[in-house]
Amino acid sequence: MTGARAKDGRPAVGFCIASHLPEPEFSFNCLLVPGERLENPMNIFRNLTLALGLLAVGASSAEGQLNLTGGVSYAEALEGQWGIDARLELDPPMLPIGVFAGADYFFARCSEECSLWGWRAGATFHIATPVIQPYLTGAYVGRKWKDGNEELDRTGLSIGAGIRVSLRLRIQAEATREFLGGDLDQWVFRIGLGR
Repeated sequence: MTGARAKDGRPAVGFCIASHLPEPEFSFNCLLVPGERLENPMNIFRNLTLALGLLAVGASSAEGQLNLTGGVSYAEALEGQWGIDARLELDPPMLPIGVFAGADYFFARCSEECSLWGWRAGATFHIATPVIQPYLTGAYVGRKWKDGNEELDRTGLSIGAGIRVSLRLRIQAEATREFLGGDLDQWVFRIGLGR
């Protein structure tokens, strides 16, 4: 916040807010607001309100993120299977929630022909800290199993928790419980990497 004078000579206050964007870019939002007297409480309140509005706009450009993450997963189904997954995530600015959609495929290793793959769409609720973000997650899940001549298609809900560490890359670790009915309920563990 800087003191200045408008073109007509009246006192004014200026605000400059730097928004960190992907390197090496920065954006600066500046505002010069004329006023009759800077000391007037109403002028100070108005100017601070305008500055907070600019801060929100600056944060929106810096923090609204669409992320693509790839990961390695482990599922309990079919006596334990390793797989890969891809997930598209949207974290709106200044909100503690995000949404995602993804798919995974597991490299089945059974004595007979078998396969396991699926999809999920859901939301996360996270603590808005800049580097380390613990989060809770819930999703609607679809799974398709094939084990020999038997095929199963199931949908259900999942809940879980995880942690994200955002440095130059975003690293995720997550554990979820899928509720697909009876013996098909399972734990799924995931480690992901993205930008």
